[in-house]
Amino acid sequence: MVPAGLRHFSFHSIVVSFDPTDFSNNILLYMPLGIALGATSLLRATFCGFALSTLAETLQIGYVDRMPSPIDVTSNTLGTVVGYLVAKAIQRLHHDPTSLPIPRWLAVISIVVGILGAIGLIYHPPVSDFSNWEPNANLVVATSHATVSELQIYSRVLTDVQVQGLSCAGQDALPTGGLLPTSDQRSIYDVLTRQNRLTVVACLKSSDLGPRIMRIVTYGRDHERNFTLAQMNDALVFLVRTPASGPNGWASAAHSGPVLEPNREVLAVAEYDGRFSRLFVDGHLAGHADLGERRPHLPGRVLGWLPQPVPVREIELGAAEAVLAGLLSLGILGAFGVPHDPRLRAMTGVAAGVVVGGIVWVFGVSAPRLGIRILLESIAAGLTIAASAIARNGARRQDGSGSGTESSSRDTPAAERSPHPVSASPQR
Repeated sequence: MVPAGLRHFSFHSIVVSFDPTDFSNNILLYMPLGIALGATSLLRATFCGFALSTLAETLQIGYVDRMPSPIDVTSNTLGTVVGYLVAKAIQRLHHDPTSLPIPRWLAVISIVVGILGAIGLIYHPPVSDFSNWEPNANLVVATSHATVSELQIYSRVLTDVQVQGLSCAGQDALPTGGLLPTSDQRSIYDVLTRQNRLTVVACLKSSDLGPRIMRIVTYGRDHERNFTLAQMNDALVFLVRTPASGPNGWASAAHSGPVLEPNREVLAVAEYDGRFSRLFVDGHLAGHADLGERRPHLPGRVLGWLPQPVPVREIELGAAEAVLAGLLSLGILGAFGVPHDPRLRAMTGVAAGVVVGGIVWVFGVSAPRLGIRILLESIAAGLTIAASAIARNGARRQDGSGSGTESSSRDTPAAERSPHPVSASPQR
């Protein structure tokens, strides 16, 4: 539901096609919703899944690069129903399905997994050179939806003064030392990969501002494109392929925002200095991206276990930290006991979130905004687990002085005695 950009609301963007992998992923995605609604009726659970999915798909009609589909509504609703049936099966097997007892040995494992998992998310310094470029690449210039009157490629970065002095008055108006024209396109690869610098200057005029992605200037081969200057609606996008930015550079694309008008010529300058990519339109900076930014990543072995395709970026920046912070909070409460004072439980959850989010932020993130987001997500997850925990036999009990003391089994009725120190119970 999070958009990369907005487009004109049009029902032409609706796609009706069946993808078995996507259909299965959508079922798994909505199963937790069905499980959470396990205490309601099947009709209510089905309606909630249908309503949420319909809302998400309707919003995607106005989102750039999204493909709303009634097939997705069907699979999401089906996932809610499957989750509801799973919840009912759990209720038959467990006398108290709202409570999950946690033994102390499992709590200790949760502490270890929470801390080591946070350390495992720390990614080595990103490599932002051209070492993964495709050598047998071809330079392709758009002819169907856009006209490129002038084009030049440089193996260096132009200064701001040079960019502001450019014009579309002809090839002589562009700086000398460009790589075009050339009959040997392999020479472009050799020069650019040796310098790890790139500037593309293009005078272009677009006749189609449709919602799809349309490449204007691209240098690559098939699905392995080394760099691309593309159009998305009335905006320009500049992508550079590096080991850190992904196979085609989409992980760190520079977006210009709305700058194009039908049949109006603009001067676009896209440059990359070895870490930062910048996109200028008519001499003004319109977009930039940091391709050397440190971000948390799931370990490669973990990625090998996940089904494809999986939105790995969302997992890295959301679910992974939340799960680890929740495990750490659960482990602390399970190993040392659950205080009856809700403030102490909340402090435990916050502390667990700070530990996980702080480790990832300090050692694995370079952008403060991303670090703050991860920290807040981790704290929220820790608080959620801490708020759902209740004390059972053997947990610490607050006395009148406020200090924690061990509860005795003699104070607990035999029917309530349990070998488990903590129980996660959101309804209690």
